[in-house]
Amino acid sequence: MRHTGDLNTRVKLYRRDTETADGQSVDKLVELLPGGVWAEVYSQNDKTFAAGDARYMESVKFCTVRRPVAFELAPGMLFEHKGALYEVKEVVPGVFRGTVKLRGVSVKTLGTGVMYDG
Repeated sequence: MRHTGDLNTRVKLYRRDTETADGQSVDKLVELLPGGVWAEVYSQNDKTFAAGDARYMESVKFCTVRRPVAFELAPGMLFEHKGALYEVKEVVPGVFRGTVKLRGVSVKTLGTGVMYDG
């Protein structure tokens, strides 16, 4: 069973902001809460992995955070964990009141823009 004390890892939350430079539109990442938030980050368990597509085991992470008051978490945002960026594909209520669970897919950054893995 998970407890709110399991939020023991710092992650940074970002949103994309489009910026025009040299006539080209570029996605810029804006950090939402400087310093990050406490979270629990984990991969799929073996049972879920065996039932799904094996190609995505390393590229999918789940992140449970306390729901921020200042803004709404939504698909399309990103979170950073141990130097890797994950695009939020799904936001669902967490097990505990006041938490949300994010399902993120790994992305690569290229300059200030964002490019998908694989």
